[in-house]
Amino acid sequence: MKVWIGGKRARLDLDRVLGEGGEAIVVEHPARPNELAVKLYRAPAGPGRGPGSDKLEILRTLRTELPFAALPEEFVKDDAGALRGFVMRRLPAASEPLAVLSSAEARRRLGIPLRDVLMLFEDVARSLEQLHRAGVIVGDFNDQNELFLPPAPAVTWIDADSFQLEGFPCSVSTPLTLDPILYGPSVDAPWLTADGKPRWFSRSSDWFAFAVLLFRALTGVHPYGGVGPSGANIVRRARAKESVFDAKVVLPRTSRRRIEALDRGLASYFDGVFSREHRKPLAAGELLRCARSMRVCTCGDDHFGDSACVRCGTGSTHGGAGPLDVSEWGSAASIERVCVDRRGVRVLVKQGKQPTLVSLSPSFECRGEFAIDLFGATSIALTWGRALLSAESTGGEVKLHLVDLATKTTEETSAERAFGAPACALSPRGLVRIVRGHVLSQGAHGESLVATVMRNQTRVEAGPAGLVFRTLAFGGLTFRWVADGTVEPIDVPALGVGERVLEEHIFCEAPAPTVVRRVSRGAEELLVWTRGARTTRHALCTTGAFSLSGAVLREDSLLVATDAGIARISLVTGLSVVLTETEPHVTSGDTLLADGASLYVVSSHRIRRLTRRATQTGVRA
Repeated sequence: MKVWIGGKRARLDLDRVLGEGGEAIVVEHPARPNELAVKLYRAPAGPGRGPGSDKLEILRTLRTELPFAALPEEFVKDDAGALRGFVMRRLPAASEPLAVLSSAEARRRLGIPLRDVLMLFEDVARSLEQLHRAGVIVGDFNDQNELFLPPAPAVTWIDADSFQLEGFPCSVSTPLTLDPILYGPSVDAPWLTADGKPRWFSRSSDWFAFAVLLFRALTGVHPYGGVGPSGANIVRRARAKESVFDAKVVLPRTSRRRIEALDRGLASYFDGVFSREHRKPLAAGELLRCARSMRVCTCGDDHFGDSACVRCGTGSTHGGAGPLDVSEWGSAASIERVCVDRRGVRVLVKQGKQPTLVSLSPSFECRGEFAIDLFGATSIALTWGRALLSAESTGGEVKLHLVDLATKTTEETSAERAFGAPACALSPRGLVRIVRGHVLSQGAHGESLVATVMRNQTRVEAGPAGLVFRTLAFGGLTFRWVADGTVEPIDVPALGVGERVLEEHIFCEAPAPTVVRRVSRGAEELLVWTRGARTTRHALCTTGAFSLSGAVLREDSLLVATDAGIARISLVTGLSVVLTETEPHVTSGDTLLADGASLYVVSSHRIRRLTRRATQTGVRA
């Protein structure tokens, strides 16, 4: 289709459809398909069809003021000069509408706990306030017109051409989010006005729709859902103010439990909106307060701090321990390294200067032990099949001892020093070491050269998916990721003015490495993490001291040991929730390990395994 875009001739490919609705389709921009899209009306805009160029021009002037909305950037016209649509920024293909949040199954699939739902709606509330300050009323405020890219807690508003502006009404509405105060006379078609003209929405009607969407996301049910004295018709129930907070309304048991589990302050807000026609905005910071109060049940779901878990019925985690099975193994010797696996646990201990390997079954029964004949050696790493220890230095290199735990044989080799420690690591494939700037990796057919690095200035970290090189040069650190024979830089942003790194750790468990930093800035502490091209930084809200080196990374959250219990810190929001039922079993100096079904808490002389009882699934956060 040939059109004019911003006064220039262009051809639209109508087979490259990104989305469509009743009045328009969205297609790729012909010149910048990765950045922009074109909303094309099915018929030329005119009286009663489309918003018109005057309204779109006003919206275009608001782009700087409203960066979170997909507003018009250029107009699209046909050969006759009629308005056919507009250019807007293109959203990522993985974007999701707010509608998915009302399904608990969808939230689990996307890895979005209720805490993150609250943070997302905090962003919706703040952007709605900004729209109102700019003189914009959303009008047709529904859960399909706000998109987000999981797990980021930020929305982009689409269908902006339907926004209500002064002199330009919003001519469409969605019955499930339409304020009952604005209902037309027909019970069957409340969106129709008495005179047939478009209604005028208000800030109050926007806040009603906001409350509906938030309520559905938190409970999975419409505020006028279920069956009440007025029947099951949502319109009749809304007119009668007969919300789910009415004791006479019958709901499925799970839906009722979700409503009863709401934070008390939120429940009062919802009841006021749906039962007493209150239309005030939600108090600033209320959702942030609720997010900070969330607790994680041992079944993996989170819930408001003063309520029971909806999924498994476990009582509030404010009170003592939850239904955890705790197994413990202790040693008089000092625990140096621990490797957990579905086959059991292997522990490298040292009594005096004698290193000894202990093998434990999954039930923590001792299967055997043998003393490693390397008196005084220092442990570096331990996997299921090998132990890596270092002994005396020879010149600028460190002598290494690679112990095969199956055959109980030892192979001697060496590595250079970097940052005062041996430049080596154990990967699932074998030993990785740096010698005179050459990175050598052990394989089935011996060692091979992986890369060359700055001599005595590079450390190596190994994980299931690849290697990370950390090089200190010219007063700064650089990072590189090596996987499948390719070497790629890891772009870790420089520190800001007045910032200082307190701790830094690299997690190599995921397909891509994650660099996490704790950074101080005056009296404030920040959590900064980088994965691929993505970097996020947030003020850190924790319940006490913890160490990144003893943490477990699970998707976009860290599990850390604190004196209050195991805490889950969201790398997306910086917020933390504490599994307080774990408090008796962990202290801030402990190291955490995971094998999928259990968490292991390792201290200097003791290992504890925390597992859900057989009737429920593993400990997750």
